[in-house]
Amino acid sequence: MSIAYKALENLHKNLNVVNHSCLNFRHKNSHCNICISQCPSGAISITPYRKKIRIDWEKCLGCLGCTAVCPTEVFWPKTGEIKTFIEHAFKRLKNEKYLCISCSHAKQTLNSDIILHIPSMRMISCIYLLMFTFKSAKQIDFVKGDCDACSIHDCDSHLNAELEKLKRILEILDKDIPAINVLKDGEYSEPEHANYKKAKDSIVVSRREMFGLFKKRAKESISTSLVMLEHNDKQELSIAENYRLPKKRQLLLDLLERISDKIPEKLMKTEDLTVLDFAEVVIDRNKCVKCEVCTKICPTGALAASYSDNGSKYIAFTPAYCINCGVCEMACINNAISRSKMVDLRRIATKVALNYTS
Repeated sequence: MSIAYKALENLHKNLNVVNHSCLNFRHKNSHCNICISQCPSGAISITPYRKKIRIDWEKCLGCLGCTAVCPTEVFWPKTGEIKTFIEHAFKRLKNEKYLCISCSHAKQTLNSDIILHIPSMRMISCIYLLMFTFKSAKQIDFVKGDCDACSIHDCDSHLNAELEKLKRILEILDKDIPAINVLKDGEYSEPEHANYKKAKDSIVVSRREMFGLFKKRAKESISTSLVMLEHNDKQELSIAENYRLPKKRQLLLDLLERISDKIPEKLMKTEDLTVLDFAEVVIDRNKCVKCEVCTKICPTGALAASYSDNGSKYIAFTPAYCINCGVCEMACINNAISRSKMVDLRRIATKVALNYTS
């Protein structure tokens, strides 16, 4: 009975928390608090001892905003909301170049079969929208509920920030920006050009309905990228065991790789990609003593110790994995590490590793 009670008690805990990915856990001087500052209910805190994430589940509103803002993706929903959202969006875009995304508080749209429902607009990431744009989306409508009556407040600022990031990325990639409308509940009307096939089952993604969905796989393969959205902390990513590449970064790299294969000229440039948390780590070979502290503290495996053919050790840097967190720079006691905003898009798409210390 005690096991059963414990299982029932954990049902409302809809987030996996991977503490070893947290920047505060990895380095005491990180002071990253983006999840705390962005949590609308103040449910997230960090313990003084060992800097572990603590969630007050009585306060948690299930908005999934922490999954969108955390640079190392410490938080990920157990119940499949993000994977289901992307799967259904891709299915829609097979037949139509239009998407409508509504928060769960937009009550006038709850019964619509053509609208994608998410817990809140705080779950939106510019990377998801970038994927939809390259898939074929020409218009994306966002429908909000009554924000004044909603406890998940201030979704507007998050959504607007992600839309600005999307515009910047599309400018860099020379891609047309889709028509984007942000509407209040009651203002939405189905576009005349919409030609959806009515779904037999509702695609509403609610917290109650999602408990069993993460066990199911889509019968139709949408994209190989979606496999990355399955939560599995033991997943091997061809990087060190203690490192964990964020799933959104994996999706982005998969998209850039496809762009590189089909339209390589779009990536033949060097750009400031800090909007996507990329940076170029530069190591001063005259100061670096190859102590490997940076390789052990890097949360994504962007820095790694390797050996040349003659057996000499060097520190390799893979720009594709860097999330511009700066912990390597903080940890280097010889001040051998610095960061540059400008990155080579081609090297990111092909996951080239650079050798700075030979």
